[in-house]
Amino acid sequence: MVEVQRLIDSICSIPVPSAPSMCPQSPDTATSTSVKVRWSLSADDTVEHYQLYYRKLGDNTQDEGAADAPLRVKEMFCTVRNLQTGSMYEFWVTATNSAGTSDGSDRAVFTTVPAAPRISNGTVAVCQSAVFMEWEAGSSRPPQSYALDFCQVCCGCDWTESLTESVTGITSCKALIELEPSENYIFYLRAVNGGGSSERSAAITVRTTGTQLYLMEQTAHLALSILQDGLTIVYNEESQLTDPPTIHDRFTSSATVMAQLVPVRGRHYWEVEVAEDTEYRVGIACTDTPRDAHFGSNITSWCMRHILTSSRSKFEFLHKGLTPDLRITITPTRIGILLDYDTGKLSFFNVDICQLLFTFSQQFQNLVNPCFALESYGILKVSHNIPFPEFTKLL
Repeated sequence: MVEVQRLIDSICSIPVPSAPSMCPQSPDTATSTSVKVRWSLSADDTVEHYQLYYRKLGDNTQDEGAADAPLRVKEMFCTVRNLQTGSMYEFWVTATNSAGTSDGSDRAVFTTVPAAPRISNGTVAVCQSAVFMEWEAGSSRPPQSYALDFCQVCCGCDWTESLTESVTGITSCKALIELEPSENYIFYLRAVNGGGSSERSAAITVRTTGTQLYLMEQTAHLALSILQDGLTIVYNEESQLTDPPTIHDRFTSSATVMAQLVPVRGRHYWEVEVAEDTEYRVGIACTDTPRDAHFGSNITSWCMRHILTSSRSKFEFLHKGLTPDLRITITPTRIGILLDYDTGKLSFFNVDICQLLFTFSQQFQNLVNPCFALESYGILKVSHNIPFPEFTKLL
């Protein structure tokens, strides 16, 4: 009888389970604060429950960190909640029955969905045929890519139901999209990683009727301040810091700031409003123009300059430090600037009297951006999104 009982016990004994195998993360199995984890096990194993372990990974996926308290589950899947947005976690699992606990499984990395990107109209440039936009990641860890969804907007349509195009696989925080002229568009962004797609960003609307630009604050000389509207520039020497941070793009010699224009050729037009007693320079420069040189003094910049002398207002049209000999009798307070890549011309106008002031003839080999400089205390305001005036069509 003893031998028979031993035989029965050996037949009925249950072995310790083998180590489970983690399944890789599948698309759309995560939210911004949760992930759904799955694993598999040999069909011959008997399991009473599983212990799921996980820990958050740092920016370096090899960083070691303490595991959170394990979760006890019955099924071969588990949705883990209360995680950090756009973060990576390492998971592993053990299986347990009355005979004991298995070895730990292989380890798998899962990612929560990133936060929605941050974008505003202050970083959008538009022309008649394209839009250029920049944005910021919503999470500290950059996503794998971005998706940009957009459509034309007509009166009475529901844009949420009429998306017409998507641009996916964008790996940087900027995009240039070709559009149709004289149309309204609405855009939103999503961040994408292995866990899925984020919520949509705030919507951005654009109209392709004129030139829309934005001032790049990282280029602004320390004597300049840009007001909240993003288009008004103020000269104030007291705003300079005694120990300023080093920024490669910042102008350091003249009080200049560069604006971002849509990086496409064609025709672009914008205006500047100034007081008669303001000393300034306005025009264009190549994106790599030296930051330690005066605007208009080199081969990569062209400008109109206004300075006050003891007897009159003096105007110069500078390129490589040279200017033609001419006199302007009516001091403009609204200056129109027309850049025409096709004809190779940069023209300046007195908008109030529709007068052409001067034209540079130059075949621009490289793309250029608007620049604005103040030579003493004063205010300069940029106006954009202006339909091309009739007087510009005569050129």
